[in-house]
Amino acid sequence: MLIGVLGAGKVGQLFCELLVERGHQVLLANSRGPASLQPLIEQLGPQVTAVTPSELQQAEMIMLVVRWQHIPAALEPLAAYQGILVDVINNRFGPKSGDFYDLAGRGSSEIVAELLPQSRLVKAFNHQPFADLAHLQATPTPKALFVASDDPAAKQVVIKLIEALGATAMDLGNLREGGRLFSTGTGPLAGHGRVLSVAEAEAILAQQ
Repeated sequence: MLIGVLGAGKVGQLFCELLVERGHQVLLANSRGPASLQPLIEQLGPQVTAVTPSELQQAEMIMLVVRWQHIPAALEPLAAYQGILVDVINNRFGPKSGDFYDLAGRGSSEIVAELLPQSRLVKAFNHQPFADLAHLQATPTPKALFVASDDPAAKQVVIKLIEALGATAMDLGNLREGGRLFSTGTGPLAGHGRVLSVAEAEAILAQQ
């Protein structure tokens, strides 16, 4: 696939590496422009191309990995995007358990979906330490990565990506009810500081 990554920090770089390892072509964008990304592009290799945020719209899927407070400005160039948008963002401002923005009971992905109503939004990859995504295949017990969306077909594309990373995708349903199960600060499947096993996740869900 041709996949865009919006956000070139450590998490964005990790996604670039993981996607390239699995044969995808990657478009990488940040707020400072393609020239600022050239040293990183040389490091990541020829399958990654630096582009402007608006140029990400040619991608079949975009991974959204910017900070929560930068969302409105970051999404503005993607207002017309109609492809799959994978929302990896947490409404967090610090590392402590209570360091998250209060969204008055709403899920963060619900807010992102309202800002980009034409996109096919899928919530995924936001509930575990990001570095763990590189080691999923090395674990002896099946690890669970959660996914939620109002678009079943888009969700299946992301599920295939999760499986390619070596994890078991757990489909939690739609964005409202399902997404809130692994939302930062409130979701029972979030905040564990590690990737849950499938058995652990199933046990938590059974109590809901």
